[in-house]
Amino acid sequence: NYLKYKAEEVIVPKANSLARLHKLNPASITVKKLRSRWGSCDHGKNIKLSLYLYSLPEELWNYVLCHELAHLEHLNHSRQFWNTVESMYPNYKSARKSLKDHAPGVYLF
Repeated sequence: NYLKYKAEEVIVPKANSLARLHKLNPASITVKKLRSRWGSCDHGKNIKLSLYLYSLPEELWNYVLCHELAHLEHLNHSRQFWNTVESMYPNYKSARKSLKDHAPGVYLF
């Protein structure tokens, strides 16, 4: 699958780079065929990213990466979580709003 290959080749290394920059340690970062969300982070600090992220503009997948990495410190959407996201991606509010115009998945008509 081309999108999975590109996401693993481009987005996963970017996620690892951001994690190192912010001194965060995910247990794993994998690419999956997630259709209902762009990414997730579980209690084991495993981050799963949608292969469809690669179809987004780069600034939007960078926001998603920062969002999921922030869950390594706050596994919720508390004020502290959003402060962490903002420290990594200051323009997160704009990116978050733009992301709502996109849906994970590729739909063929």
